[in-house]
Amino acid sequence: MTLTCGASSVSADVMQNGIDIMHSPLRNTVQVAANGVVVGSPPTVYETMISITFRLSGQAEQEAFREFIVNTCGVRGNVVTLTPDSGVDLSEGDTEPVDARVWSGYNEPMRGFNLWYVDVTFRKEVT
Repeated sequence: MTLTCGASSVSADVMQNGIDIMHSPLRNTVQVAANGVVVGSPPTVYETMISITFRLSGQAEQEAFREFIVNTCGVRGNVVTLTPDSGVDLSEGDTEPVDARVWSGYNEPMRGFNLWYVDVTFRKEVT
C-alpha cells in the first residue's frame, strides 16, 4: 500500500486480514452557527473508519514510516491518500485510492528482530 501526503509518500506492506473498515452514521448533532442559524447533520451522512495493520521490516523502514505518519501527516492533520495494492477494497472499489486523515495514535510494538506491526486508524474524508 502506498500512502501519499502532499509531495511525500511511503510504501508499506499490510498484514493479511490487517484491514478493518467500520461505517457509522454521524449523530444528528445540532449546532448554532455564528449567524444564529441552527445547523444539523443529515442522518444519511456516514463516517468511515479504516484501521490498518502495517508490517514493517527493518529499522530504516520503521523510522521512515513513523516520520511520515507522525510528522508529515500529523494526527487529524493533513489529508493522506491511501492507494491499496491489487485486490484490496477500501470502500471505494478494488485498488481505488481513498482520501483520509490519520485519526488515532501510533502503536508500533516490536514483534521480532527488526519486525514491527504498526496499527494506524484513518478517518475517510466525508464528501
